[in-house]
Amino acid sequence: MSDIDDTRVVVSTVREDGRVAFGQVIMEQQTDPKEIVLVALDPDIGLFYWNTTPRKLNPHTRAQHQGYSRCLPAFAVDDWPDHLGDSYEFPKEEIDNWFAIEGANTRAKNKLIRELFA
Repeated sequence: MSDIDDTRVVVSTVREDGRVAFGQVIMEQQTDPKEIVLVALDPDIGLFYWNTTPRKLNPHTRAQHQGYSRCLPAFAVDDWPDHLGDSYEFPKEEIDNWFAIEGANTRAKNKLIRELFA
């Protein structure tokens, strides 16, 4: 992973059907970061994540809020799209503050997960 300060971390919780969608992966009114890390939080397993770049991700997104942000449609975490590259898993048993992450609101959750990758 490149410098965490120039990385956009986007966190989303895996639904009961095993699928996850990511909102605001591309922010159209901001300078693109060097890297985007998509993090899927599965309450039963832990974290799945993918490292990618805005250039690779953008063609696969759709408008979320026209002129503001783009989202990535839902996909199964065990059958992710090829354009995301390799998937990595971080088991919850290896995360010291797992219960804090799992119970946090969106901003706090993102901050705690960013700290894991710092």
